[in-house]
Amino acid sequence: EKEKEKEKEKEKEKEKEKEKKTKEGSESNSKENTSDEPKITIISHSMGAMASIMYVVYWKLKGRAHNISSLLLLSPAGYHHTAPLICKLTGPLISLFVDIFPLYAFKFPSEVGRLFVAKIVEDVKKNYSARNIFAYISYKLLGGNPNNHPVTSAHNLTYNVFAGTSAGIFRHFWQNWCNRAFETYDYGRKKNMQVYGTVEPIDIMANMDKIDIPTFFVMGLRDSLIQPVSVLKVFEVMHNANPHLAFLKAFPKMGHIDFTVGENSELANYIFEALASLETVQKTTA
Repeated sequence: EKEKEKEKEKEKEKEKEKEKKTKEGSESNSKENTSDEPKITIISHSMGAMASIMYVVYWKLKGRAHNISSLLLLSPAGYHHTAPLICKLTGPLISLFVDIFPLYAFKFPSEVGRLFVAKIVEDVKKNYSARNIFAYISYKLLGGNPNNHPVTSAHNLTYNVFAGTSAGIFRHFWQNWCNRAFETYDYGRKKNMQVYGTVEPIDIMANMDKIDIPTFFVMGLRDSLIQPVSVLKVFEVMHNANPHLAFLKAFPKMGHIDFTVGENSELANYIFEALASLETVQKTTA
């Protein structure tokens, strides 16, 4: 009987230890989950990179935590010092079209129509001469290498591209281009007041000093859509305000979509190196 009592006591002690460990584990997990330290790194491209900048600036102006630890911006849009000739020619026509016929998105009216056009484009790309013409047009609009352009080599790219594009993205691009500014979307005076608290859109360039996290600007020297001079302008404004947080990298042979659908080991290595350096950068800026 004494031995049975001892065994019962041992089992009780083991249960108490398990409960203690479980409690300690839950407390440590809750501390980690409620930590205020940001843990998100945003890697974004073009208009997505522009939105990333606006997100951080907007919440800093609101006095709220943005919960982002760093930004890695690939060919960021936003400020457009210049644009390809085709944008200048077609921009006013597209702008007039969306004003007359309000649209939420530029897309084919049916899935069958989208796949039909995509199939035609893919078939055209299989012809050597047609593929070269297609590559040259893409090169003039997006930059890159006309002899080995990603649009001619990326598998199923056409089917994804034709999925549709928000009309609001075009409106915002055209707004910034016409105003030669980097600002948030202009909803109109009444809605601007509701969204931003001001009658005018927020001037992002005037508030680049609000970005308080390491920000890597990556540009392609052959990018015709978001040209290096535009990326440099945004980088310089931030660098002047927070030189310890702004970093710049240029790739001599890359165009606009080489960052997303191109195969470039040098770019991949740089991204991993930038991510690996974040801990060091954050320690030196703390």
